[in-house]
Amino acid sequence: MDPTATVNTVADIPSLDVDRIVDRQSDFTDLCVYYSLYNYTLPSIADFGTEENTEKQKISFYQQKFNILFDELTASGDWYDFDDSGTIASGEKQPWQVNLKRIR
Repeated sequence: MDPTATVNTVADIPSLDVDRIVDRQSDFTDLCVYYSLYNYTLPSIADFGTEENTEKQKISFYQQKFNILFDELTASGDWYDFDDSGTIASGEKQPWQVNLKRIR
């Protein structure tokens, strides 16, 4: 994808190539760990019958950590080498903008 191209819709975003993730690789490792903990590991051992179960609290904690880190990574745009040059040029750092709105 041309780094100067405009992304108008989700359909314009190219497929992610893991070999082009140049920076913040430890953050992606953390992201995967948080996701697996809150989505797979902890739900398999949690006792959902009791209200004060510690695993249920951990699920919420790791889901929140995942969401914060995911939003930070997707908004920053400073980790992906779009043109596969080996370095991330300033034109490739295109953070996305999120407009929050209430839908009723």
